[in-house]
Amino acid sequence: GLESHPQHALACRLYPNGFGAMLSFELAGGEAAARAFLRGLRRIPFVPSLADVATTVSYPVATSHRNVPPAERAAMGVGPGLVRLSIGIEAVEDIIADLDGALARVR
Repeated sequence: GLESHPQHALACRLYPNGFGAMLSFELAGGEAAARAFLRGLRRIPFVPSLADVATTVSYPVATSHRNVPPAERAAMGVGPGLVRLSIGIEAVEDIIADLDGALARVR
């Protein structure tokens, strides 16, 4: 949804009612960082698949992409530190606090 993104116009056409609340981010430190982050979450449950009214987190290397060879995962942009987050309807302050606490375990 960022106006600076090269495919912003396409996103506007595909999602005329607004953008979704799903995002992915790669943690420096790979698998160890991702697992530390997941262990650090207190309010956001781990799920093997995303899409719920509650905020959830997934780790593709251990779930959806576990059978994909590492080189193919890398070519798809699925690195060992990749975490997927689906934002739900909880209070934003609770979500942010949980993410901050989990990220503190990675730093």
